[in-house]
Amino acid sequence: MNTIFQNHSLLMSIDPTQRLMITVWTTKPTLQDEEYKELMYSFLNAILQYRPERILIDSRKAEYVIRPDMQDWINANIYPPAAEAGVRKAAFLLGEDLFMQLSLEQVVEDSMQNEKVRQIIQQNFFHNYDEAIQWLQA
Repeated sequence: MNTIFQNHSLLMSIDPTQRLMITVWTTKPTLQDEEYKELMYSFLNAILQYRPERILIDSRKAEYVIRPDMQDWINANIYPPAAEAGVRKAAFLLGEDLFMQLSLEQVVEDSMQNEKVRQIIQQNFFHNYDEAIQWLQA
């Protein structure tokens, strides 16, 4: 895995031979919405540049709760171009924070309202890293 981006809230790595991107989110609850949008744009730019087919989104240490207006923004601005760039599977690794978990589940559920996204990207939730990787590689 090659690290392609790292800051205080997000680490992104890519394995170009497997077309696999792994992201580790360590956002704090005090993160401002504009900062979160910048992280999401960095995430999208990496997808557009490296064109992974599979993405592991490790949110076990994420504490930023994605509010409904930000959920809508993600579904309008991140999912469609990610699908067009070739993402086919997204595995979400969930932590213990119930509010964060629910907000992430709502983003995914809402993304399924977009027919193109629903047809292109398979999404699943996991609590175990190895199971998530197995599912992505199947």
